[in-house]
Amino acid sequence: MKVGKFRSLALIIVILVGAHSLLAINHVQAQKDIFAPDSVGIQGEIVDNYVNITYRMIFDNTASSEARQASWFFGFQEGIRLSNISVEMNNLTFWGHIMEEQQAEETYNESVEANATAAIVIRKSGGYEIKINVENNTEAILQVFAEGLLTRDLGIYEMTLPIAVEAALQAEFDMMIDIRSTCETIKGYSVTGIEDFQATDLGDGVQLSYSAEDFLVPSNLAIEYALETGAGCTELLTHNNRTDNFFVYKLAPTIEEVEEQAPREYVFVLDVSGSMSGPKIEQAKVAFSSMVEDLGENDIFNLVKFNEEVALLWEEPHSASSLNVETAQGWVSSITAEGSTNFHGACLEGLDTFTSGDYVKVMLVLSDGLPTAGELQLPEEIIPAVCEANSKRVSISTVAFGSDADEDLLASIAAKNHGYFAFIQPGDDASTELMDFYKKMAVPLATSFNITISGASEIMALQSLDNTPFFNGSEIVIAGRYSESIQIATSIQYVTGNETYNDQASTATKDNSHIEKIWALQRIDFLKLLILQQGETESLRRQIISLGFQYGIVIEDYTGLVLTSLEPQYADSSEYREITYTGPAAPQSTAPNGGIFGIAPLDSGAWLAIAVLGVVLTLGIALVIGTWVRRPK
Repeated sequence: MKVGKFRSLALIIVILVGAHSLLAINHVQAQKDIFAPDSVGIQGEIVDNYVNITYRMIFDNTASSEARQASWFFGFQEGIRLSNISVEMNNLTFWGHIMEEQQAEETYNESVEANATAAIVIRKSGGYEIKINVENNTEAILQVFAEGLLTRDLGIYEMTLPIAVEAALQAEFDMMIDIRSTCETIKGYSVTGIEDFQATDLGDGVQLSYSAEDFLVPSNLAIEYALETGAGCTELLTHNNRTDNFFVYKLAPTIEEVEEQAPREYVFVLDVSGSMSGPKIEQAKVAFSSMVEDLGENDIFNLVKFNEEVALLWEEPHSASSLNVETAQGWVSSITAEGSTNFHGACLEGLDTFTSGDYVKVMLVLSDGLPTAGELQLPEEIIPAVCEANSKRVSISTVAFGSDADEDLLASIAAKNHGYFAFIQPGDDASTELMDFYKKMAVPLATSFNITISGASEIMALQSLDNTPFFNGSEIVIAGRYSESIQIATSIQYVTGNETYNDQASTATKDNSHIEKIWALQRIDFLKLLILQQGETESLRRQIISLGFQYGIVIEDYTGLVLTSLEPQYADSSEYREITYTGPAAPQSTAPNGGIFGIAPLDSGAWLAIAVLGVVLTLGIALVIGTWVRRPK
């Protein structure tokens, strides 16, 4: 009996030692596997809010006899795209090539198997996944090129510089970004993540720079700047590619004081279905309580809650008095999340609640966007149905809760109904984040605006161009094509008076080549919305891939960017270059939001640890067998 107890105890000890050894191996290996750059540099410029920057990273694998991989996620903001990559190695430079996504992945994997240097870029929701494989005894310099157009948010332009990592990135670091403006004077700037940066006056702008030999690179690195806003500003840029005339029109109207905002009518639509249970509903409750307290004395509001049933707080909207606000907060605090989700019915009920008065009409939907009940449950049916029901031209903003939220549904509804979209993760401070989001869409500086475009053969707009509210500190960007000349007339109806702008252009120059790229990006968004609404066809797929090939655009589920030192035969894109594009006006569109980690071969220490673990586990098995063989019968 004592022997059996001893053997059982020994067996437990062996198992615990084995498990501890395995965890220790995993911990050691995780540290050894990280393959991060030894040097990081960010250089470039922002001219009239158009960004052109380059990341430069040096990966030193000269001391290794094996190839090593690193991968990370570049979460570029909306409007900024990764335009190309290159790798310098052994006095040679290899450039990225666009392929269909599957072929790009196959090419990269083949290069990894062949111990060759290679890199790949795949578009994911919210950014780009980049992998690099550096062959043994080699130093590789990876450059990542990004460009795009910034639009202001509450009067501030922000350019995030993502270097998000799982572990802290300690490296040599330098940054030099020029910010120039020909439209308005730069009145202020800051660098998030770096306190002691240097600022140099450029006459028409400022240069922000910083360098350090050993620097803990912040994951929240960003540049912010503001322009003088005493008066509004419009800008019409054109480009000719020898075949077509392209244009981009940007409207940045005067920013008004908050007390001069238009009166608002708010309808809050709150998802209380079972899928919102737990942290989601608690986040939504806290967020609603904070937002409703911010309503003004001239505002009116109502509240809709829904699961499989849809219920109104009041039959008619009420003033935002302290008593009514407290009543609404009490109603929401007593909610329990349960049941299925009639998302379509709730949106229609919310829209039907609005009055016909002269209020700026705003509906805010707080949900995870997972329909399971109601007349319509498919996103491709719900989106056009909500747009059709929005006869009062309500600005619909949406907030998605949880990692399982249907971002496409919620973002599309916001984009197609001149609203805003936000995404709240389970661990986020929902109150703070949603109040920042709320400030975007809570201050309508104008009751309406109208943009009339003459001479355009195609218009790509991010939102409706007439009879909608304009929100403070925001701006509009429109891209398209025209034949011989183009005229754009804009009028904005403020609470304090009207403002008008008139712009025109005739023959386009060959400058401003980025204008054509902006058109291509918005064209892709338009085609993807068509697919969401109507389903994918071979024609739509070919058009999207064609744009990817022609403009070097990495498109989620369609194209990837790859380079390799094996110098493969890259895809023949001639079949896609034959496609032409007709010019229907595009509906509203959205662009849908990390870490460096490496995969390295096991070193000798790890193999030794595995061998020790094998001996320990073998001993454990032997004890089990011995105990079983010698047990009494």
